[in-house]
Amino acid sequence: AIQVTTNIFSFLFAFELACRLVSDGIIKFCRGRDALWNMFDSFLVLVSAVEFSLRFANTAGTVAENLLSMRLVRIVRITQLVRLLRVARVVRFIRPLRILVLSILRTSKALLWTMALFTLNIYLFAIVFTSTTVDHIRTRVGEPCPVADEGCIDADRILLKHWSTLPRSMLTLYECIIGGIDWDLVARPIGALGWFWMLLFLVFISSTIFAMFNVITGMFCNSAAETANQDRDFMVKQLLANKEAHTKNVRQQFEEMFASFDTSGDGQISREEFEASLNDNVGNGFLALLDIDSAQAFSIFKLLDGDGSNSIDAGEFVEGCLMLRGPAKNIDIAALRIDLAAHRKERQQDMLALRAWMHTCNQGLQAVFGAVGAPGKGAAKGALDRPLELPAPDSLGPPGPPESLRATGLGGVGAVRIV
Repeated sequence: AIQVTTNIFSFLFAFELACRLVSDGIIKFCRGRDALWNMFDSFLVLVSAVEFSLRFANTAGTVAENLLSMRLVRIVRITQLVRLLRVARVVRFIRPLRILVLSILRTSKALLWTMALFTLNIYLFAIVFTSTTVDHIRTRVGEPCPVADEGCIDADRILLKHWSTLPRSMLTLYECIIGGIDWDLVARPIGALGWFWMLLFLVFISSTIFAMFNVITGMFCNSAAETANQDRDFMVKQLLANKEAHTKNVRQQFEEMFASFDTSGDGQISREEFEASLNDNVGNGFLALLDIDSAQAFSIFKLLDGDGSNSIDAGEFVEGCLMLRGPAKNIDIAALRIDLAAHRKERQQDMLALRAWMHTCNQGLQAVFGAVGAPGKGAAKGALDRPLELPAPDSLGPPGPPESLRATGLGGVGAVRIV
């Protein structure tokens, strides 16, 4: 059954690789961004095909051929262990696994220095305990008795087994820290040598577990937190997903609110319906949802009525409520300031153009009055008989007010013609 399952997964993997080859094309498959992974997957498919062929040949061959085929199958199986490398390709799609891997990689350097400090601490304490144990055994019986000697007492046998050499002492201290041995079993023979040695052993246990291990744990937790915060791809996706879900929820609430406001059922909310709905509990909930004060409630209708039809449809209601929801942010205020500055600049340019046009009209009128108003009657008659000489049209400036001001009715001044 296991072999059948393996063959099925191998076939599916080969089919997936073939689909990728057809979809990307031979050039992109071999030279694209994932070309190395494609070559690696092709190698795995080839190994699976070789294994399947050897197993098929093993069923119809002789005993010697079967033994040879089994050896080849074992070799092929060893090469299939490289499938584990494909986990690195899947890591980026699984966020918890990605955070763990990145945290371990980021703390690898700090981990090396931590292990060096940990080894140095064990080494110093192991020297003290080994020297004390060897001196005690030699002083009591002249030479240490072997561990297998039945004449040795149990305490001496434990001392010889765990504290007789420096490597044994270091291994014993390491096992006491990670739980590989009950440290009470190896500490009592040390304590029998004197209370100071038991106190020193307790200092080692306490300083290592309560101080060093807590620092290491905090370092890894801090690294994991920083890695999670720096995982920008996930943060952006999570933010967009949360925002989309929140917007969908709020939109649904506004649609339900619109249905409750539309008492006539015609799909439109009139001003009377809107103002009447604001006076009940539904209206109070609507204002609370928009974070709007009740004093500003009756000015909302104009803001929601975007087309000025004195009625609000469902689209205007939902989109307007989404836009008005919540207090103004700094970016909203900044955008409003930019719009006001642009309008102010445009009005200033219009006023300057209007002033220039009025100045030109004034000059034209002065030229007319100067030509007509001569001191003598004869001169006046002669002035009226000869043609009026006015400045060139180009020198009189624009023939009318600015385009932006003509819509306001000021363009009527420009209708006066001089004949």
